[in-house]
Amino acid sequence: MDRQPIERLSEHAGGRATFTVQVTYRQNATWQGTVTWLEEGKQSHFRSALELIKLMDSALEETSPPSDKPSAAFS
Repeated sequence: MDRQPIERLSEHAGGRATFTVQVTYRQNATWQGTVTWLEEGKQSHFRSALELIKLMDSALEETSPPSDKPSAAFS
């Protein structure tokens, strides 16, 4: 996919969840930045790649059936 303005990214939605990741800094061998969950309009900051993955995982748990355990912290 060619590079596009961030405003047009919402046109490319995924099946369960679509995220926009903006890496602001790369320090201590990891990323810091902001992740936005496009379908819900929620945004959260992350301080490491592991925290980014956990935020995305919690969002996917929110889209799972209610029988699954509750998710943590996508605000």
